[in-house]
Amino acid sequence: MPSLSTTPCAANDATTPTPSANRANDRVAHAFRDRLARATLALTAIGLVMQWFVRDRWSPLAVVYYALPPAGVFAVNLAAVLTARGTLRRVALMGLPAAAAWWCHMSTPWSFVFEPPRRDLIPSESPAERHGAHKLLLWNVARGVHGWAALADRIRSENADLVVLVEAEPTGGARLAFWRAALPEYHVLPADGGLIVAAKGRLRRRMRRHLDAGCIVGLFDVRLNDATELQLVAVDIKSRPTFDRGPALRALGRLVERLTRTGPPVLLAGDFNTPLGSVHFIPIRQFLDNAAERAGRGWLDTWPVPFPLMALDQVWLEPPLTAVRRTAGWSRLSDHRPVRVFFRSTSSP
Repeated sequence: MPSLSTTPCAANDATTPTPSANRANDRVAHAFRDRLARATLALTAIGLVMQWFVRDRWSPLAVVYYALPPAGVFAVNLAAVLTARGTLRRVALMGLPAAAAWWCHMSTPWSFVFEPPRRDLIPSESPAERHGAHKLLLWNVARGVHGWAALADRIRSENADLVVLVEAEPTGGARLAFWRAALPEYHVLPADGGLIVAAKGRLRRRMRRHLDAGCIVGLFDVRLNDATELQLVAVDIKSRPTFDRGPALRALGRLVERLTRTGPPVLLAGDFNTPLGSVHFIPIRQFLDNAAERAGRGWLDTWPVPFPLMALDQVWLEPPLTAVRRTAGWSRLSDHRPVRVFFRSTSSP
């Protein structure tokens, strides 16, 4: 009789991890987890320091501020809580409420729960039902990547008194003719760099140029159908993370200062590609109020869809213009959310 072979059993023994091998693998996994926890905890600390104290004061560090918005800091802190052990985990848990509170403060994601709907400010309402408020629609339409006709349909459905579109065309020829045909109730004028302004009333373009390197500006005199007059500044600022926003926003602040000295009140709207907490908005804050800060409702961040992290698309108003409600909608037609601002003139009778 042939002898029984023990080779298969020997092979199984060779492939079965020994207790010492298991312990070695555990040590490697724990070491990796500890390093990951320390890295995420360090990023959390860096993010909170940048958000609270440094922000984008110094151009070389500004990219860190832009890369770690409040939602990003919270996500990194949560990752530290999930990966850390022992003392590191307790430290991460101590930072989590601060990160969450700062995120809520900057994005106000709770307000749609506590703010009851205002029947006089529903986006689809007729102008006669707005109780003296005008509606502005601001939207970066991402160069029409999902179709110009669908965008035009959505814009018409908003029934706004004033429309500011960013990345809406190359401004010449057929595309401008398209917008004028698509929005027959509006007076439509372009500025440089794909900015389009449309108003139910009359527009007069006073300036369209690069105010500073990376800052495209269009200046318009607006007279709405009810005789409300304002000076509209439409803006698109370069989006590159390493671009220094300081010179562009200071130049914009000087323009706003000049405009506020004479003429009707100023309304500033556009894609600033700059977080709302940036120190570079200080020159503008001296003269204008931000609509999201004054009257924001719901989730305020506008980019990127479908998980917006920053409120890059902004509207600023000079008193006596006052924002009474600011919301942001949802659409698959762009990577930016459309922004709606209802505003009144407190000097109106």
